[in-house]
Amino acid sequence: MRVAPAGIVALAFLCGCTCGGPKIGETVDYNQEFFPEQWKHAPVLWQVGDLKADAAVELKTDGQKREIAIVYEGKVVEREGYIANTKEVALVYWIDPAERFDPPIPLLKFPMPVESEWEWKGKHIIGPRELDAQAKIKTSKDRLELAIGSVEAVKVVVTLKTLDGSGNEKERELRFWFAPGLGPVRREYGVGQVREPRRATEAETRGGEETKGDG
Repeated sequence: MRVAPAGIVALAFLCGCTCGGPKIGETVDYNQEFFPEQWKHAPVLWQVGDLKADAAVELKTDGQKREIAIVYEGKVVEREGYIANTKEVALVYWIDPAERFDPPIPLLKFPMPVESEWEWKGKHIIGPRELDAQAKIKTSKDRLELAIGSVEAVKVVVTLKTLDGSGNEKERELRFWFAPGLGPVRREYGVGQVREPRRATEAETRGGEETKGDG
């Protein structure tokens, strides 16, 4: 298992590079590195409801498995689990490994037109409960104006419907932005749950430079 800690990042992103980055054509392909093994924008803005905080991330890689852990005040507060391989990028769990999807929800398929749609059916597992669920996934090209600069990305909108076991249906919208060479630069769960890159503080920049020098 490989771990890319918050201090080991590309200095261009620590300093807040405003370069436009790679462009996205009409086809999304595996070779564009939509989920690289190294995390390149460790400082993040983490928002949950009214709380907006500077946080960091750790990326754990184990074969095709990827886990993004959000670290706030020295503690892991959220985890996102994905599968990334030559055929797809899929969501395994969100917020916590105890809330997961079986099978994983495909977010990107390789190759595919940048504007695509498909459906998913499976189980939304929340702790001991296994609930029937279905989702519609829609992708499109989008440009993000982030603290690290302007980034072209594939936007993925997942409209998730879960039966709560009593016949009631709960609908949520999950949004992800995948940028070539950077991976999932931004994600939103519903309203007010956001992760996106930010500019590093001077202390974080110094820490990154020191870590690079130690290596």
